[in-house]
Amino acid sequence: MQAIGVKESLPITNPESLVAFETEVPHPSEDELLVQIKAFSVNPIDTKIRMGLRQAIKRPRILGFDGVGEVVEVGKAVSDYQVGDQIYYLNSKIKPGSNAQFQVVDPKMASHVPQSVSLSEAAALPLVSLTAYEALFERLAIPMHSKTKQSILILNGAGGVGSMAIQLAKIAGLNVVASASRDETRQWVESMGADAVINHHHNLVDECELLGPAAYEFDYVLDLHGLDSHFDEVIELLAPNGRLCTVGDGQLTVDSEDFKSKSLSLSFESVFTKSFYKTQNLNSQHQALHQIAQWIDNKELKSPLTQTLTGLTVENIQQAHAVLETRQMIGKLVIEL
Repeated sequence: MQAIGVKESLPITNPESLVAFETEVPHPSEDELLVQIKAFSVNPIDTKIRMGLRQAIKRPRILGFDGVGEVVEVGKAVSDYQVGDQIYYLNSKIKPGSNAQFQVVDPKMASHVPQSVSLSEAAALPLVSLTAYEALFERLAIPMHSKTKQSILILNGAGGVGSMAIQLAKIAGLNVVASASRDETRQWVESMGADAVINHHHNLVDECELLGPAAYEFDYVLDLHGLDSHFDEVIELLAPNGRLCTVGDGQLTVDSEDFKSKSLSLSFESVFTKSFYKTQNLNSQHQALHQIAQWIDNKELKSPLTQTLTGLTVENIQQAHAVLETRQMIGKLVIEL
């Protein structure tokens, strides 16, 4: 099969930053699926891993951490899928990725695709929707249908995770304030359902005070931006007993007294924890993807897809990496095969 991978950490403008190569079609174990890939999304983690190799490697590493595919082989211990099924899925960080024609998939990290959207729209969903789902409902422990009007601040609402987090928070019944720094990103987060928008390039407390006569106090904050420059502001904005979850990059130095005085809690979210450590609740990702597909088909959620490229080529994946490295991507970019 054809695949595209990375052998050495090079700028994306270097023609050798990604390479095409031929490799054998993988074989699933008894509890796995083999899929023929139809589309995959490109995520920031792809660019980070491409630039994070400590040294050049002989065998290219295939990137790609989610996608959509048609099941072509079913392990004998798998009962919920059959050949011909269309599934969307998350990939483990330690297995060959979706930048290829075929891929082995763990059914605990997959579900049948939503029926009301295109395969490309479905391919934009797994990594970002699962990250948002776990951050909101597991790390922040937000009730699925809040009876009281609680509030959440989502920092960087225009990316893929932010787009899904805004929508999921609205499903949970929260009042959502999201941050965006440009006119086009502001319009995007409003289209995702944000009740108000602030600029994360400004002081967050000042921005929130402009929303009304009284300063906001948030029950929850989801950081997708990096707390380096806003940590003190976030602590001030959190209500007593509030919860903060960060998915963003950057260094974070925490003074426990900041949290003790308000009885705040801090958590971190990585969508790859369950598969990397083989936790007993890995199947929760299948359950979440199943629920997300239902919400999509019920028109309660929409795909964050904004850009599509066609063809499994080095040039297309390089173009996708280049777009993400501008750090101005709105929504998600998908490559169709």
